[in-house]
Amino acid sequence: MATLTALTFHSLSSAAEALAIVERLQRQGQMNVLDAATVKWPRRARKPEPHRQADTGRSPLDGSFWRLLFGIIFLAPRFEATAAASGAVVSSLTDIGIDEVFIRDVRVHATPNTSALFMLSNGAVTDRVIEELDPLNPSVIATNLPKAKQARLFDIFALPPAPERSTAD
Repeated sequence: MATLTALTFHSLSSAAEALAIVERLQRQGQMNVLDAATVKWPRRARKPEPHRQADTGRSPLDGSFWRLLFGIIFLAPRFEATAAASGAVVSSLTDIGIDEVFIRDVRVHATPNTSALFMLSNGAVTDRVIEELDPLNPSVIATNLPKAKQARLFDIFALPPAPERSTAD
């Protein structure tokens, strides 16, 4: 089972710091990050600035997944004309385990002058990850994607299924 996690931070640099910690934990075998992206939202910017990452290994999701997710979270609420379309996309995301509660919670925590790390992972040694990230004081928003929903996600984006790792939870 994979987990989609959004870690939000009260500084613009903390998501990048968290990503460096996550990459180190992955190299140590403490977690398996399938894909990740960061977002920082400078105070005066109209929208957040997304950044793909490249150091966690093979990325099973292409940029279209992150663009879709960030568009729904950050851009769709600003344009009333897209409300019906965003509702349909949110409904489709629910089919793969990303529900309105996850989206709403990210919207509440990811605001101007913050940053966020989004990652799709499995097999994390949860206590170790929490211990390492705790000094950055993240707000954690997560949703589990059971194997069927994870397979559907990869199917939608025409990507091969990600390998499972046998690391204790």
